[in-house]
Amino acid sequence: MTEFSHTISLREYIDARFDSLDKAISLSREDMNRRLEGLNQLRNEVVTDRSEFQRKESCDTQHRELVQWREAVNKKLTVLETRSITWTAAVGVFFIILGFVLRWIGK
Repeated sequence: MTEFSHTISLREYIDARFDSLDKAISLSREDMNRRLEGLNQLRNEVVTDRSEFQRKESCDTQHRELVQWREAVNKKLTVLETRSITWTAAVGVFFIILGFVLRWIGK
């Protein structure tokens, strides 16, 4: 009878061992599915975010155009500033000369 009871307990041990391995595999599968779901969600977020960005080539082209526009505006502003300074100086010199002439005529 001891051999038979020993066989049953060995069988129970083996069954318990296989049941625990099945449970471990099931838990591992659930954990892997959870992780994969998280990665899929992250991938979807990345794809969505990617659609909101511009390509580097188009950004470089736009930047180059903006730099050219800024340089053209700076040149025009420089010309306007130079003209306004020149005219202001000319008007100042005119009034200085006019003041000397009026003082000289007034004497």
